[in-house]
Amino acid sequence: YGVVDTVTIFTSFAYKQPKSDDTIKYSGEKGPSGIGDMDFGIRYNIVPNLFTVFGGKGLFSLQGTFTTPDFYDFGFPLSHLSNGDGHYSSRLDLLSGWALGKGYLLCNLGYKYMWENNNIDIWDTNNVTLDRSKSYDYKYSDQVKFFLGGGYAVHPKVEVRASLEYTKSIGNAYV
Repeated sequence: YGVVDTVTIFTSFAYKQPKSDDTIKYSGEKGPSGIGDMDFGIRYNIVPNLFTVFGGKGLFSLQGTFTTPDFYDFGFPLSHLSNGDGHYSSRLDLLSGWALGKGYLLCNLGYKYMWENNNIDIWDTNNVTLDRSKSYDYKYSDQVKFFLGGGYAVHPKVEVRASLEYTKSIGNAYV
């Protein structure tokens, strides 16, 4: 939703039906279905006409995203499938894009911060024995992400696309 010409707020989510042969074999269940992790974000168009490349126009934006697992039940990972990662995260991205005649080019660079998950006490352990005197808090590693992609319309109804996405773990995870 465009608040003003340079600011957009958005949300995104996926309907998921994860399935595992092991889950079917050992629990008799196919797995959950429903909404997974949900994103809420804001995008600010820093420069609407950054520069002209090969007769096209480019733009440059800054985007912040918050991801929440609050819209589904996150089961104990040793015994249940879940519709998402089960943790909160925040991401800051620099986005750029260029319109190039019948094609386009996109380039994004971002940092994803993973929040600590300390919800082990509310997990249904499904007969898995846990030592409650120990801490089961954990944190996934933060990530640096890079994306380069583009597309070209070879026909009014046919487009060719290609992309490269690279994710590098920072290495600060713990259990």
